[in-house]
Amino acid sequence: MDDLLHFRAAGTSLVLDLSGSGLPRIVHWGADLGALAPGRLTGLRTADVAQTVSNALDVPVSLSVLPQQSAGWLGTPGLSGHRESSAAAPAFTVRTRSVREEGRRLIVEAADADGGLALTLETGLTDAGLVRLRAA
Repeated sequence: MDDLLHFRAAGTSLVLDLSGSGLPRIVHWGADLGALAPGRLTGLRTADVAQTVSNALDVPVSLSVLPQQSAGWLGTPGLSGHRESSAAAPAFTVRTRSVREEGRRLIVEAADADGGLALTLETGLTDAGLVRLRAA
């Protein structure tokens, strides 16, 4: 599977970045980009990298579809909770990825072994061009 997925429907494009071991990131959701070769999508990933400024982490924080404080995200996390004797913030590692439903739905299985958590994350584009996210 490529590290960039391009889903298209109803005049809409959704481009997901799967590079690295983290959860997917949305690098484009908007007007249909057309039938682009995979190499043409890499510019979207490059343009999505945030600028590093003073009084911040030394590297840009990658905002996934489920923001994690363990990845450096300082805003409200996508998942929070508390378990005695475990890390304060979950750190999910992707175990498997698969594309289903005519190639417009990504299923990611991830886990935080230290916290004893499992995550199934579904990201897709409906026939109407709407993004659907589901986490369990």
